[in-house]
Amino acid sequence: MKPNESNKDHLLAPDADVNAQKEYIQTLLLSEGQEEVALALELLKGGGVPAEMMTSVFIVYKFSPDKKNKKKALELLKSYGSPTLQDALQNKVRKLAKNMTDHLYDFVSGTELTQWKINFYIQLFVDDWVNGLQKNNLNTDIVRFSKTEERRDFLRYFIKRWWNPNNQRYSWNEKLSFELYGDLLFDQPYIHTLVIDYRFNSKHAPTRFPEGISKMEQLEYLFLATDLHKTGFPEELFQLKNLKKLYLSSCNLKSIPTGLKELSQLEILSLEKNQLEMLPEDLVTMNQLKELNLKSAFSNPDNIDIEALKKAMPNCNIIT
Repeated sequence: MKPNESNKDHLLAPDADVNAQKEYIQTLLLSEGQEEVALALELLKGGGVPAEMMTSVFIVYKFSPDKKNKKKALELLKSYGSPTLQDALQNKVRKLAKNMTDHLYDFVSGTELTQWKINFYIQLFVDDWVNGLQKNNLNTDIVRFSKTEERRDFLRYFIKRWWNPNNQRYSWNEKLSFELYGDLLFDQPYIHTLVIDYRFNSKHAPTRFPEGISKMEQLEYLFLATDLHKTGFPEELFQLKNLKKLYLSSCNLKSIPTGLKELSQLEILSLEKNQLEMLPEDLVTMNQLKELNLKSAFSNPDNIDIEALKKAMPNCNIIT
């Protein structure tokens, strides 16, 4: 097969669902498990590389820890890449040996590879490119050179990679826009622990809290540290019936809407480091609550009768 014939649906049987099979192979290519990556490469070897997968094959070639998969990916790039990519592989490939984003940009320029997709991968998974990331502002280029829906589709594969049934804890990467993409996370089943922490990266903190967190029916532990006064309090939280631990620390909260009592399984609530003017009225009805952290929780602590609260909640350890 000649280069540039990769737009054809080589992979599929005549009666197959073209888009579904492409999505399946794309997911395998970007998965963390190297056996899945190897399977995707074998499928592509047997049928060809659609143009929209060429960048993912390059990502495997450049960033996979598995030498066999790197070699197979390079063979596919040489077999199905455009003449410009062939030339880059022959004349510029040595530059890729160094983790320099300038060299990467030079290599990709003029080829069919999609720079912002590679940037996305570097930003989220390749720790030793951090200096280059800061120098070249890869995140800005992701936004400049891609359409929002394309970013969402590509990120959906990474969400699948981040999450797996054996890892029920999930920490959101604060370099990534939570308000644009957080809802993709909410679709993932079986997550028990979720951490969204912008305390040390406030310039990237969301200005809007995405809808859909109520779909996380298995969530038991939620740590939120972002400006909820700015985003608006996500009242969907009150629908998380299995939530046992809720940390709303450093959220710049002035008030909390009525609804906490709906969290009937909640045992630990932290409102540490906020600007609360008062506590929600239904808090004292939460008899199952075992611990309530109110350290530096109030804008004017003198207005809060902590002793009366302790009497109203005798079975709860109230920390001040």
